[in-house]
Amino acid sequence: MADGILKVGQITTSSGSGTITLGQSGETVNVAGTVGTGMGKILQVVNQRFVTYVTSTSNTYADTGLTASITPSSTSNKVLITISLSTGFSGSGGNINAQLLRDATSIETYSRLSFGSGTHINVQGCYMFLDTPSSTSSLTYKLQWKVDASTARLKASSGGSPSATMTLMEVAG
Repeated sequence: MADGILKVGQITTSSGSGTITLGQSGETVNVAGTVGTGMGKILQVVNQRFVTYVTSTSNTYADTGLTASITPSSTSNKVLITISLSTGFSGSGGNINAQLLRDATSIETYSRLSFGSGTHINVQGCYMFLDTPSSTSSLTYKLQWKVDASTARLKASSGGSPSATMTLMEVAG
């Protein structure tokens, strides 16, 4: 078969459903233009940056100030949440716990970070979670935290330049 250019408006299987395979195992298929639809495609991005200090000594979950909203375009789509946060801990020792909420529902809790008496720790962390909300309504995500030692102090965006971000990405499902 000679190489050439194939110009068509649509390609479909002979039965009208099924799989169309381009190329063979070990070959590379290049796409010069933008790929239209498909699972995994990022459909929208919402990014919130926070530059204020937030402190807490609460032993019940309290807001960190990190919050962002997104409205998925389809119930089959997912939301990838990425949180970047610089945090300082100090106090009499204890554990730090965090939870991610979608609206008022806790959808993920994060591992505890233990620290000893009198310590002061600055930690830069990045957390990711893939949510399947099955919704086309506006969704608000927020990060909360708590400490289990009453004299411990949490400080979001600690260090020389306060900055924390929450990024929401709608992923085609």
